[in-house]
Amino acid sequence: MLVLCISFSITQFLTELFGSKWTVDHILPLLVEIREHQSYLRRLTAVQACSLMATKMDLEGATNKLLPMVVEMASDNVPNIRFNVAMALERMAPFCGERSYRSTIRPVLLVLIEDPDRDVRYFAEKSLNAADKAFQIGFTINTVP
Repeated sequence: MLVLCISFSITQFLTELFGSKWTVDHILPLLVEIREHQSYLRRLTAVQACSLMATKMDLEGATNKLLPMVVEMASDNVPNIRFNVAMALERMAPFCGERSYRSTIRPVLLVLIEDPDRDVRYFAEKSLNAADKAFQIGFTINTVP
């Protein structure tokens, strides 16, 4: 199955080679399918692929196509998915721009900081602090002991 063969480096290479439109038309439908799979490992693949592809896509594609998929997965029932979403949002933030960071990414990270799982809280806090620093937002959150 092609879905199992998607590797992160190949996905990045194809996005860089063929551009955002091709990625949206050909790779994104596969990721949508994987995102809803019952296996958390496959859903994890979708999160990681989206965050890596965002680094090679134009602002519009990263913000309007990939970011909503990752944000939706912030409510996954598996903590491993949620903390990977936090890390993905940190990676994606510079490629989605400050406007998307302030309006979408940062609010999701603030929700994840309150997650019942301590690993999710840890990675959400780490990602929020790093992204705040990158966008020069003048305060940090320190809630995890």
